[in-house]
Parts: sequence; structure tokens; C-alpha cells
Amino acid sequence: MSDEFNESESRYINTDLELVAPINLTPLANYFDLHASLLYCNKWDDGQWCVFVEEKESGCILNGDLNRDITGLLDVIDQFDDHLESLWNSCTKKEFNIGIDCGETQSYNVGIHKENIQRLAKLGCTISVTVYPIKDEEYEEDESE
Repeated sequence: MSDEFNESESRYINTDLELVAPINLTPLANYFDLHASLLYCNKWDDGQWCVFVEEKESGCILNGDLNRDITGLLDVIDQFDDHLESLWNSCTKKEFNIGIDCGETQSYNVGIHKENIQRLAKLGCTISVTVYPIKDEEYEEDESE
């Protein structure tokens, strides 16, 4: 498989774990910062805390691997101590968001291994998919006017 990315081809980008809770998630974010890639941690205007994280080896690399990314994050979660597990259980949103770059490909399929689905369900997680559109230079020019 080539390491060059053809912009007209659809591809898996990465998987973000998105957490939301009514309590301070900073200790959880600090743990993820050590064992994964912390993208964001902050308190929103509505008082909810939010943490976004991705697997350490992820991050829009060519030839990314959906199941490797999900497994990596699940393995980090499996190592939580009691305090971190308590913070995890306080989350009202535990979502694995799969990013897909939509090219001109007629169809594109990614599959989640059964073992990962079972682990996600056991942890009370949801799965979402974000599809990013083809970059349309003409559209971008119109937007800048």
C-alpha cells in the first residue's frame, strides 16, 4: 500500500473519544495526556466539562487503522484506577467519533471488530461517524468573498 494520499480517495482519518460530564474531568484528561493524545479539556459555558482525546499513534496519519486506534484507547481506559473509573462513570457522553475523509470514491467501508464493539458496549460508549466533504476550491473561494 502506498504512503501517498490521493485527495480524490476516501479514507479513514482517526477516532476521537469525546467525554462530557457535570464534574471536573481534569484528572482524567491528565491521565489521557500521559497515555494517549489529549486534544482538549475545558469547562463549557453550560458548566459541563469536556475532554477530547485520540490514540497516541493516531492523528491523521496515512494508512490509519480504525481498530488499532479504538483498541489503543480501550486499553488505556482498562488501566484506570478507582478514582479515574469514578470520573469515567460520571460522564454523560462517552463517544468514539470516527472521522472519514470523503473523496470521490463511490463507496468506502470501515468495520469495527466484534471484540471492540463488545468492549465499547460494556463501557457504555456510543459510536458516531463524522464524514468530511471533499475540499472544493471553488466553494472555498466563494466563502472567502
